[in-house]
Amino acid sequence: MTEHEHPYASQAYAAALCAMEGRIGFLETLGIWVEINRIPESDAYDARGVYPFSPSLQQTGQETLQDELRALGLVSLVLVTDALEDQPDTLLAAFDVRRSYKEHFTYRPGSVQTEFSANNQRYLRRARRRCQFRDIDLVDHFDEWIALYDHLIRRHGLTGRHQFSHTYMKHLAQSGRFDAIGAFFDGRLIGCQTWLTHNGCAYGHIGASNDEGYRHGAAFGLYGHAIEKYAGCRELDLGGAPDRERVPGGLSSFKSGFANGRRSNFLLGSIADPSQYDALCRLHKATPRQEGFFPAYRGPATLS
Repeated sequence: MTEHEHPYASQAYAAALCAMEGRIGFLETLGIWVEINRIPESDAYDARGVYPFSPSLQQTGQETLQDELRALGLVSLVLVTDALEDQPDTLLAAFDVRRSYKEHFTYRPGSVQTEFSANNQRYLRRARRRCQFRDIDLVDHFDEWIALYDHLIRRHGLTGRHQFSHTYMKHLAQSGRFDAIGAFFDGRLIGCQTWLTHNGCAYGHIGASNDEGYRHGAAFGLYGHAIEKYAGCRELDLGGAPDRERVPGGLSSFKSGFANGRRSNFLLGSIADPSQYDALCRLHKATPRQEGFFPAYRGPATLS
């Protein structure tokens, strides 16, 4: 990985991400690494962009992209774009499916409105009274970090690609491209957040707290620390909320209390083999061109 390459764009990142299943491949047309997986109940394969998004997409045309996908033996491709990166219409036109996907909460340090919501300010002050927040080396706290994330998996019933492997976590700790912020109470790590920076922007990656962290509001202090830490950046991506979130006062409310802006990304899909795509939809009793998710034969997507 070069210093100027986005951390999500490296071969090492993609390999660590799919260490437990599938394989990776490089798409010359888009300039990105993708995960290649076998489609259930078939001998066919498809591809998806890396978690949480595919950065710095190269310009291409629809026919050129589909030709490459077919040459790799892939039925379809799905990916999510960078919410902080505007996508030209010419690139979007290369995909069969192009949908506004998820709203991300953002923070611009130089914006006129930089104050947090009254609720977030109150909980941030409480968290800072109770806990200590500082930058940490994830290598030095690796086992504690794994325990925190395992707790998150159990608490929220995370499945699929959100159950990250130890290989992936080691990449975050050892690659030198991800920062970590820790929340401590009585010397114990009770919460941790990972971040990355690229091209003048900062991106919240993944984070977790244990029961003690939730009790003391560690997440408020972690976000507050990050916003101060990256005050020199042009914009911070605080992330979005889970697709399934329906409860008022959840993650959307929490992140919006720190944000002073919002940006949306795209879900992009390409069908390289329409006849096989339709056959797989029939096999899995899915409507081929429905709007809910893509690819339809895999059921609801959990891409970010």
